[in-house]
Amino acid sequence: MREKHTYGYIPQLDGLRAFAATLVLIQHSAIDFTGVRAFGLIEHYGMAGIQLFFVLSGFLITGILLDSKDDPRYFRNFFMRRGLRIYPLYFASVAMIMLGAAMMNRFAGVQWWIYLLYLSNLITSSGKPPAALGTMWSLAVEEQFYLVWPFFVRKMSARTIERVAVVVIVGVMVLRFLNVLAFHNTLLQLDALAAGALIACRRNQLSLVKRWAFVAACTFPLGLALPHGTLNEISREFQVLSAAGILIALLTATEGSWVVKVFGNAGMRYVGRVSYGIYVLHSHVFNAFRATALHDRVVRSNSLWQASLCLLVEYAAVLVIASISFYAFERPFLRLKRYFELSASGQGKGDLVLRASSESPELSAQKA
Repeated sequence: MREKHTYGYIPQLDGLRAFAATLVLIQHSAIDFTGVRAFGLIEHYGMAGIQLFFVLSGFLITGILLDSKDDPRYFRNFFMRRGLRIYPLYFASVAMIMLGAAMMNRFAGVQWWIYLLYLSNLITSSGKPPAALGTMWSLAVEEQFYLVWPFFVRKMSARTIERVAVVVIVGVMVLRFLNVLAFHNTLLQLDALAAGALIACRRNQLSLVKRWAFVAACTFPLGLALPHGTLNEISREFQVLSAAGILIALLTATEGSWVVKVFGNAGMRYVGRVSYGIYVLHSHVFNAFRATALHDRVVRSNSLWQASLCLLVEYAAVLVIASISFYAFERPFLRLKRYFELSASGQGKGDLVLRASSESPELSAQKA
């Protein structure tokens, strides 16, 4: 009999998404203020946030697929739920960028179909695409993972998935150091997704590696401190290792512990709930700020406190816009997901228990 991975609601995973989204915001905003030494040291933090997202996504998606693989509507329900969560905001954002480009009569020669087909991590557009499209590569990686992984999980046992995950992790390490593929290529991001899948398969035995997970989690600052040259490849491996450690630490943390209190507080959970909108829309907000004279003055000032204040205002604006997007635009689509419930029993009646937020996506939520 196939083992069920019964997880239940895990509020601290919403907090983990909030943390990952914050790291991305720091990189994409602090890059404007590299004249301030403190910001120059943290401008590369966003990649660590992406690794956290990928590990979490691999864990959640694999767990969901394992628990629902006997469902006769396995493929239909999974893909419909993914589409309802991800496509509306993604395509609305790309359409908004395309409309703006047309109105300004700029960005001639940009191959928009690359973004419409989620291929921006594999194909480089001619011309100079709008800066707001720069973050879409990671969403392309996620989408390619969603489109392929369900077919593998349906045919493989959890034990086989574990073996595949280990092979993938080792293989990606080799590929990184061989430097034969472009950085954004999906193959170079599979180690983080595979690490999450491995954790999902071993969910009920994580207490055995709890101590080592906390050690791995503590290497996170080291992964952020090695950003350049050959060390960048070592940095990436530390980031994946520590991201996996952080996830295991959160999954095995006891109720009432400081870890649960920090990552599971209401504020962190809220930011995690709307973090998909934060990720997709933050570039629009940052670009709008960059067009203002005030932003230019702050950049030229090289003042730490002025730059910090500017960033706080930008982050607040991103949160407000992401919240409006979530409640006014995304939520009506999310409500349609009730017609495509994935069943752990295979009868169409069970409750899929791997979740943390009923309305968020993997790049920003726990329920498919």
